[in-house]
Amino acid sequence: MSGSAVQRLTHTHAVTSAILVTARNVFTHTAVPVHGAAGPLTRIAGLTLFQRSLLTLQRCGLSQVFVLAGDEAETLRAVVADGPPVTLGIRWIPVREFPPEDPRTWETLAADATGACVVVGPQAAFSRGLIETLRGMGQVDDLVVVLRGKTDGLRKTSPHDRGGQRKHEYLVRLAETVRPNVAPGQGGACAASEVVLIPAGGFVKGSPLADLLLTRGREDQAGETPMARLVEAAAAEGRVSVVEAHTDTPAWACEVHDAGDAKQVERALYRSLKSNFEGVVDRYLNRRLSPWFTKLFLALKLSPNAITVLATLIGLVAAGCFAMGSYTAGLIGALLFQLSAVIDCCDGEVARLTFAESPFGAKLDLWLDNVVHVAIFAALAYAAYQHLPPGLDSQIVLGAGAAAVFANVVSFFGVTRLASRQQAGARSAWIDFLLKNVATRDFSLVVLAFAVAGRLPWFLMLAAAGSVVFALSTLVLLVFARPTRG
Repeated sequence: MSGSAVQRLTHTHAVTSAILVTARNVFTHTAVPVHGAAGPLTRIAGLTLFQRSLLTLQRCGLSQVFVLAGDEAETLRAVVADGPPVTLGIRWIPVREFPPEDPRTWETLAADATGACVVVGPQAAFSRGLIETLRGMGQVDDLVVVLRGKTDGLRKTSPHDRGGQRKHEYLVRLAETVRPNVAPGQGGACAASEVVLIPAGGFVKGSPLADLLLTRGREDQAGETPMARLVEAAAAEGRVSVVEAHTDTPAWACEVHDAGDAKQVERALYRSLKSNFEGVVDRYLNRRLSPWFTKLFLALKLSPNAITVLATLIGLVAAGCFAMGSYTAGLIGALLFQLSAVIDCCDGEVARLTFAESPFGAKLDLWLDNVVHVAIFAALAYAAYQHLPPGLDSQIVLGAGAAAVFANVVSFFGVTRLASRQQAGARSAWIDFLLKNVATRDFSLVVLAFAVAGRLPWFLMLAAAGSVVFALSTLVLLVFARPTRG
């Protein structure tokens, strides 16, 4: 290896590049129909697999992607242009000139990468957590293979710590386990997902992996690609590291071959949806109901901001029902307010599923939530004043309503300021607790309980006291909380 190549490799261990294969499997010569039921254009949760791969890699900080494509390139270009913005560099590599069955294609693409490189197949779906795990392995000199099955502790055992026969047994077991072309559990083997990490300089001429690619990659065995033969050969020599990626973990990978696989990926995506501002009701009720509405909104192609406005309108209609003052109207208002809270979860879910998050969207959600809360408290105060229940004075009712509205406004500005501090890196444990455990939608279910009991005016009294305490808490934290940088 030349001195310049060595110098280049010492600065390029970071995972900054990826190779996306769009119409062929990474490990077999099987053609994947681009327009078929399980290919790069398969839509899951509002995006195609191809878009989801690009945007996930982009979100994880990769800077360039080589797309190994054939006649489907123009279709894929149109899909990218019509979706969320893709800012990483895309180089379209024609398969006619660089066929994936030729080992020189992989050698050339890996050499053009600026560091360690992720290889992704056309049917692969994976999480941001998986790519972040692979990026953390950028210093590894082995191939890194992502497995969809358990290795029974094999991954935790180092072949370099074994000697003689025991080391040989380990390598044989590793080679039998890391097999690209088997189903999970077949013959005791784990299926390798079509996500592979090539180490920086792994295919530079003279390196061990390059020698394996030249000697074993050219063999033609049962339709396997050079990458499949390389993985098996490298495993036999102990030059493979493995990552277990189950869909029930944050670092997951799956391949979409049919509708069942697509459902599995969709479930994994929905499990990953969790807001920082989430209470008990959100976790156990709202988040159980919101996916049904989120799927509808994705089918209708509603933007996250449009969903925020819809949730606000439902909340304002609920306030109008509360203002009528009757038991039936109050119950309908409480149900609508609970529906508004469920749909209020959907804007963030759609944004995260489609990579459409924006600072403006987050602020709009916070502003309009506050508008709904102010309207609810004002409507309850008006209804209680018009239909004064026994045991309450009109002045007390009006005072409670005014206190709840004023405290809500103060809390809004306080929470906004505290959140800005956290985003700027000035962390505080007390502020984290306040934002994550207090500023939630949980009280929507409390409103419903009081409405069923016909005691909404008494809820207003409770809400006024709680709003004042919360507002004072935000003010105290603004003045006295000692942030730490980090």
